[in-house]
Amino acid sequence: MIVFRWFKNALLFIMKEIASFLIKIVMVMVILIILLTVFVPKTPVEKAPIRKNTYIELDLSNPVGERGSLSIFTIEGEKVNFYNMLNYLDKGKNDQRIDGLILKVDSVALNRAQVEELGRKIKEYREVGKKVYAFSRGFQNRNYSLAVNADEIIMPPSRGAGSNISGYFMELPYMKRLSDKIGIKYDVIHVGDYKSYGENYVREEMSPEFRENITRLLDRIYYNFVQDVSVSRNIDERTLSRKILNGDFVLADAFKMKEEKLVDSLMYYHEFLKERKIANITTLGKYARSVVGHQSSGKKIAVIYGDGEILYSNSGRGAQQSITPDTIISELNMAVRDKNVVGIVLRIDSPGGSALASEVINAKIRSIEKPVYVSMGGTSASGGYYISASGDRIFAERDTITGSIGVVSLVPDVSELAGKLGIKIESVQKGKLSGIYSITDGMTKGERERIYESSSKIYSEFKERVSSGRNIPMSQMESLAGGRVWLGEEALEKGLVDGIGGLQDTIKIMAKDLQLSEYNVVEIRRENPFEKLFMNYKYLENFYNKFNSLLNMEFNKEKDMTESELIIKPVTYLPYRI
Repeated sequence: MIVFRWFKNALLFIMKEIASFLIKIVMVMVILIILLTVFVPKTPVEKAPIRKNTYIELDLSNPVGERGSLSIFTIEGEKVNFYNMLNYLDKGKNDQRIDGLILKVDSVALNRAQVEELGRKIKEYREVGKKVYAFSRGFQNRNYSLAVNADEIIMPPSRGAGSNISGYFMELPYMKRLSDKIGIKYDVIHVGDYKSYGENYVREEMSPEFRENITRLLDRIYYNFVQDVSVSRNIDERTLSRKILNGDFVLADAFKMKEEKLVDSLMYYHEFLKERKIANITTLGKYARSVVGHQSSGKKIAVIYGDGEILYSNSGRGAQQSITPDTIISELNMAVRDKNVVGIVLRIDSPGGSALASEVINAKIRSIEKPVYVSMGGTSASGGYYISASGDRIFAERDTITGSIGVVSLVPDVSELAGKLGIKIESVQKGKLSGIYSITDGMTKGERERIYESSSKIYSEFKERVSSGRNIPMSQMESLAGGRVWLGEEALEKGLVDGIGGLQDTIKIMAKDLQLSEYNVVEIRRENPFEKLFMNYKYLENFYNKFNSLLNMEFNKEKDMTESELIIKPVTYLPYRI
């Protein structure tokens, strides 16, 4: 007993010392920030000179977020969000100093919807007579689908430069046997036969419904890819598909790619610049600094971002991107209160999450008198579609992942594992179903039936929201729901969206519908307080980024999405990135 008491006191002492140390660190940081804010002069933003005959070099290897940052701070760091990127490319398209674009596409960290919208922007450059070059040391389907929009595709003349263009391959771990060996069991309660979230914990192989769903999606994505390449490269579609499926372009070198007319020229980058007489190059970030200006007053269309998993609360998530009712409703209220805002475009890129949070946001959007249009990003599925269904009009890209109308609850049972570890769980209980969410007591038939009943009601509410928002009879909803996942082009056929297009398209359609000849677009978001504090100090950017990364680390697992939002509570969630 004495040993246990000593061990307990020692552990408490260590924890107190660690907590004390962390508090002191935070206090020092706060004092340092205050001193820097008061005494250090703000870093002026200088416009970068842009010469004539300049090309904008676009390196797409880093993710371009939807929400991003709206301050000049990030533009100084040559970072812009996706909408800003499109806008600055628009300015470059009409700038006589800009001769064209150079796409560096060794890898492309954009989602499919972003690739589609950026691809159209590239074509606009070509339509006004500006050259677009795509340079890469290696191609896969994703980066090649962007490169085909260029005037010329270039690779280095090396056997080490090559291709892995192929059909498709997707693998998912099914962990039931592992869970059984460890002693962790799961109760996964699906409402919707095609709702696949959590099935890999309770099955040893893929369900027929999930296989059917995912195969259909991947087939259509592949067909769209082949069709785009066929048209852009003037290659017979059947011949191209036969060669791709035969593996002809897997580990194919640059010479093979040129022989097959998938690449135009073989040159090293410096040779390409010299051969095409390109002397002046600027990055998009530097170009953005040269054209930053002020918006005029007048009517405005507000853009609000819903980017990430849907949580009811962001507590414990640090600076991680997520969608919460508190944030979205606050931003919507800002747009509603602004008399100059005549319409709102909600950009949704989310696999879903909390069913309750999705319903709260849906209800808020329905209450807004100003028109709200929804622009779907790469994924707007499950809870993401729950929110989207409240929009007056919805637009998606051809390959946007959407639908997944269904509900699932996942409750783990670690009682067997606890027994193996020599842990005996004792409980005190009063009242029927009071221990329904215990992860150490096992779920009874009655508890499972109660969760299914609750989830079924949420599922019915989900379908009702879609039926009402999309004007689809309830009698037709089950054939569209049940957890089925659709591509944007399929969703258009099913009446789940109104049109195919990106964020800029949605804004232009809203302006046309509202008969606006002149208008400004404003991005509304609640700023991260750390970013707001640092935005005027260029040399603090690195410190902010490192501190932001620390906030993203999962020190508090109790607040992690997987444990507090996606397990136990009913969720509308699509966990797979396709």
